[in-house]
Amino acid sequence: MATRKQPQLKVAMFPWFAIGHITPYIHLSNRLAARGHRVHFLLPGPTTLAKLAPLNRHPHLITFHPIAVPHVDGLPRGAETTADVPPHLTPLLFAALDATEDQFRSTVSRVGPLDVVLYDSAMWVPRIGRELGFLTMTYGVVSAAVGALRLVPSARLAKGMTDEEMARTPPGYPPHSAVVPRPDEIKQSRIFAENFGSVSLYDRIVTSVSGGDAMALRTCWELEGVFVKYMEEQYGKRALLTGPILPDRDHRLGLDEKWAAWLSKYPRGSVVYCAFGSESLLQKDQFQELLRRVRVMWEAFSGGAEAIGRVRDDGGGVSGGFRGEGDRRRGRERVGVRWVGAAAADSGPPVGRVLREPLWVRFDVGVAAERLPDRAGPQAERSDRGDDVDDERFESGRGGGEGRGGLGEQGEVE
Repeated sequence: MATRKQPQLKVAMFPWFAIGHITPYIHLSNRLAARGHRVHFLLPGPTTLAKLAPLNRHPHLITFHPIAVPHVDGLPRGAETTADVPPHLTPLLFAALDATEDQFRSTVSRVGPLDVVLYDSAMWVPRIGRELGFLTMTYGVVSAAVGALRLVPSARLAKGMTDEEMARTPPGYPPHSAVVPRPDEIKQSRIFAENFGSVSLYDRIVTSVSGGDAMALRTCWELEGVFVKYMEEQYGKRALLTGPILPDRDHRLGLDEKWAAWLSKYPRGSVVYCAFGSESLLQKDQFQELLRRVRVMWEAFSGGAEAIGRVRDDGGGVSGGFRGEGDRRRGRERVGVRWVGAAAADSGPPVGRVLREPLWVRFDVGVAAERLPDRAGPQAERSDRGDDVDDERFESGRGGGEGRGGLGEQGEVE
């Protein structure tokens, strides 16, 4: 019986100017392109584009379009993403994002007609979609639990709210959820009420999601079904779930010759690669203590680390305190401050364990490690791995008992 050929979709991606947002959008683009869909990806350029271009697994179907980030008073010259600015200047980067509206319109008009545009922070995309005739869909790469607790219409976050007001969950919030406001979370959540560009971050996100024709979330029903359901009720639209969209390990991804040569010295599965992102600006003493703790942990569990790798791109000095130590003289530790593509470094055969910062946008790493137990030797096998999460269902975002699916599942995209 002949299978019905599915139509090719023409999709555009326009994520917020942060590496941790852009990268999941590229992973989703690769998944869509693998099914024959064409993707036009708008991202800051030229520097950010050059950094992330190696992640494009289907260049014949995925086209990157550089967006020139306009200069805003107070923003460092040449800044393209949040990695290029200190946290207190992030609102200026949102102002720069809003100033790219004409570039966005020009680009999508030139490559159109489009079927759908995925975005997250550019709240004016739905208006342009209505004008030019394409559908719009927000794609949230942050935990649905955060969205349900703080970023729904009924939360009504605003400046000047008391701690007592911030401690209340939104009306209709899942009553038995353990995810509730706590003092540290309340303090951190006040950032949503601050202005990021012309509006507060809360208003920006709620407006973006409300204005789109649909919403998609980078999660799965097994992990966050109760929060996804609440967000659907709040926004009055169904959420398509992509699952974590695990990137393939591609040994063809290019590494800088220096790093490739250093990795080649060690056997398979013997390197711990520590990458704490482009925005983790630790103090020098904090970072040195972190390295010491990693060394102790790895020696305790594996009988001695062959190498500890650490890469940062903030340009800070991090190697002091290790010169002259035995391990460093033998080349068993390597501390770097340059950009190294995480996918490229992860894909090297010597890399047996990956440690990253505990951000939701990195949660695919833990899942990927469980799927590749052989890479770190027998000690990586776990007796408690179990069969509670099926890999294929987990990748697709298909739900447990309800068969929930999304952008990664056969039948809703193809």
